[in-house]
Amino acid sequence: MTLDYREFQQTVLQGHSLWFINYYSPRCGHCHDLAPEWRALARHLEGTGVRLGAVNCQEEPSLCRSQGVTGYPSLLLYTQDQGTKKFQGRREQEELLDYLLQHMEDRAVTLWTGNFKQWSGRESGAWLVLLCEDRQ
Repeated sequence: MTLDYREFQQTVLQGHSLWFINYYSPRCGHCHDLAPEWRALARHLEGTGVRLGAVNCQEEPSLCRSQGVTGYPSLLLYTQDQGTKKFQGRREQEELLDYLLQHMEDRAVTLWTGNFKQWSGRESGAWLVLLCEDRQ
């Protein structure tokens, strides 16, 4: 998803999702090298609730400056509880995914017959369900 200033304000800064944003310039060779890895990562994360976006800094220079972007590509992770984090590793799908997993919020919910429909109807993304025998 390519974001402009208005979309960025509404979806990233005012939203409630984990966002990983690629700030790039069409004139940047490293940005072109990253593009296939970024697209593969987006396909891999589809349906997980993690949102990937891109900002063309040639078209949105004020947005890039406001986010402290001084070089390309710059990869910033926007979290709810940890603020904004800058990715500093190798720009390969596996390393990008590992970075995301380190910053994803863990949440455990005890499911039972009385609340299963409530949770399953409102929560999107992937679930890990552990089934335990009740030994009371």
